[in-house]
Amino acid sequence: MLQTGQIKFNQIDLYSNFDHNEGVSDFLLKVSAIFPFDFFPDTVTVDSDKVSVICKNFLGMQDISSVLIENISHVDVSTGILTCTLHIIDSSNYRNPIDIQAHNLRHTDALKARKLIQGLIAARKHNLSLPDPDSPNYIKEAEKIGEANGENILGN
Repeated sequence: MLQTGQIKFNQIDLYSNFDHNEGVSDFLLKVSAIFPFDFFPDTVTVDSDKVSVICKNFLGMQDISSVLIENISHVDVSTGILTCTLHIIDSSNYRNPIDIQAHNLRHTDALKARKLIQGLIAARKHNLSLPDPDSPNYIKEAEKIGEANGENILGN
């Protein structure tokens, strides 16, 4: 029996029945901005379910945006002489799509990220089968699906 002033809590260990590795997907691709061009480099992380963009600002502040693959309508790359900008269009709100940008990326990194994200979008949208995400062929197959016709900007 509780006396006045005593409170009984049910202690629940939130992590006791949670497998930390289950349901957590490793990233497929991680690209960062080029340091001399950006003192606080942006980072883009792609996994099989979502894309995360971390834009670092002055004094340790950062903006983190994560978008599910199903909510991305398209991905664009704006190329410059030395660097690229990756534009990810989040259309989870059709009236007000959000343009998430990662600046000062290497050309090869930005184009590889665009191909991979477009491939994941197309695979989900058209129910195309991809190998298991743990398979070494998963990224290659997704990039092949996301490759644009005649895409050879860098001569690779």
